[in-house]
Amino acid sequence: MQRYNTMGTPEVAIIDQDGVIRMQRFGGFDAHQAEQLIRHLLTSG
Repeated sequence: MQRYNTMGTPEVAIIDQDGVIRMQRFGGFDAHQAEQLIRHLLTSG
């Protein structure tokens, strides 16, 4: 948790191949938005 400066749980973080946080949400999150971002990261990298 310290490495990515997280605040606790529940939390969702999407981290790219370089270890950069691309999305971080505390509490609830939009699964569709997360899926879109993951698909983008997988095809761009």
